[in-house]
Amino acid sequence: MLIMETPHVDGYELGPKVGGGSFSTVYRAFPKGEQKAKDGNDEVAVKCIHRDKRAGIEIAVAEIKLMKSLNHPNIVRFYDFGGDSKYIYIIMEYCNEGDLSKLIKQRYKLVETLVQMLMQHLALAMKYLRQHNLCHMDLKPQNLLLTRNPGLALKVADFGLSRILCESNLEKSRFAGSVRYMAPEKLLNMKYDSKIDLWSVGVIMFECLVGRTPFGNLKNKEMCEFMSAQRPMPIPASVNVSPVCENLLYKLLCYNPQERIDFEAFFEHEFLNINYCPCEENFSKVRQLMMKSFEFESEGKHKEALYVCQKAICYMECFVNFEPNKVRKQLLLIKLNDYKEYEEKLRNAVANKTTMMIGANNHFNSLQMTFRGTPQVTTAVEIGMAAEMYYLEGKKEIALTKFLSALDILMPLLHTEPNGPRKEILSKQITKWLSFAENLKNGDNS
Repeated sequence: MLIMETPHVDGYELGPKVGGGSFSTVYRAFPKGEQKAKDGNDEVAVKCIHRDKRAGIEIAVAEIKLMKSLNHPNIVRFYDFGGDSKYIYIIMEYCNEGDLSKLIKQRYKLVETLVQMLMQHLALAMKYLRQHNLCHMDLKPQNLLLTRNPGLALKVADFGLSRILCESNLEKSRFAGSVRYMAPEKLLNMKYDSKIDLWSVGVIMFECLVGRTPFGNLKNKEMCEFMSAQRPMPIPASVNVSPVCENLLYKLLCYNPQERIDFEAFFEHEFLNINYCPCEENFSKVRQLMMKSFEFESEGKHKEALYVCQKAICYMECFVNFEPNKVRKQLLLIKLNDYKEYEEKLRNAVANKTTMMIGANNHFNSLQMTFRGTPQVTTAVEIGMAAEMYYLEGKKEIALTKFLSALDILMPLLHTEPNGPRKEILSKQITKWLSFAENLKNGDNS
C-alpha cells in the first residue's frame, strides 16, 4: 500500500484509512456543510491517487471515466472526483463491512450458503458489465466490498484496470492485475478474452470455501510453473460442498479457456440461480406480479391471476431460501404464506369449488375483496402492498411513507363504517399497518 500523508479534501473530513493499493489510499470520509447537503450521504469513501505516480494517474482517469457510466446495486456507486497539486480524488460509496478478504480472514472459510449469496451478487454485477461489453480485469477479494443496510450485500469496486477488450489494448493490459487471481492464459502470455474474469471468480470462490487460494503460498515464478503444468486443484477432504457448488467451481477453474464455462452458462448455473435471487430488481418484479394478479382477479380473470401469482411465489420461495438474516427470513415467510393463501383462493375460483369466501386470517386479501366497489380501498391496498415489499427490502423511509399514505386513506373510512364484519376486516388491516409504521418510526433495526 502506498504510504502518503493525509490529504486535505475540500468539503470532507477524512477519517481512518480503509484500503488502498500500489497507487492509492482509500479513506472513510464525512461530508461537511454544503457538501453534506449536496451529497445526501453521512459518509463516503475517498480514494486518493498521488500525482507523482504516472501509471496511477492513467488508472485514475480510466476509472473515473468508467465509473461515471456504471449504475448497478452490486457495483460501488461513483459520486464525484476532484484534485489538487498532489492528488486526484475519487469520491464514492462507502461500504461499512470492509471487503471480502477481511471476511475470509475473520472466519477462515465461509459456509456454502453465504458463498452462494456472495457469488450471486458478484454474478449480477458481472452480468451488468457484460451487457456493457466490459471486462473487470482485476477481480479479487480486496476489490469486492461488503455493506450491510440492513442485509449483507457485495459490491464490485476498483475499475482502474477495467476495459472493453479488443486487439489494440490486449498487450497493454497483459500483466495488469493480481497474479494470484490471474487466468493462466493471461499469466502465460497467451491470447485471452473476457473469460479471464470467470477464472478469477473461480479462484475467489475456492478461497471463500477453503480459506486459501488453490495456489497456497506460491511465488510468481512458481505460479507460472503451476499453471504451465496444469496441476489439479482439489477441494480438501475436510471441506464439504454440495455437488452443484463443486460443479460450478471446476467449470470456472478450467485451464483451457475453450473448456471453461462461458458467461451465458455461468449466469444460468443452478448454484447461482440469479434469475430468482433476492435483489432489488427481483423484489420489484414481485410487486409488479402481485399487482397484476390483483388486477386480473378484479376483472374476473382468475386463471390469469393464478398464473401470475404463482410466478411471484417462485420468487418469494427463493428469497426465503437465500435469506441469511433470521428476522428478515421470518418476514418473508409471513408474506409467502399470504401469497399462498391467495393462490389457494384463486385455485378454488378457477375450479368453481368455492363461493370466493375470504379466510379470516388473510386480512390483506379480505380487505381487497370486501371493499371491491370502493376505489379508495383499492388504492390503499396497492400502496400498502408496495410498502410491505419496501419494508422487506430494507427501504425503511419509503416503506414508512407508503404505510402512512395507505393509513391516511383507510382511517377516515374506519370512522364512517358501521359495526359489522366489514369494519372488523378494515380494523385488522389498519392495525397491521399501524404496527409496521410504529416499528419503522421507532427505528426498526431488523
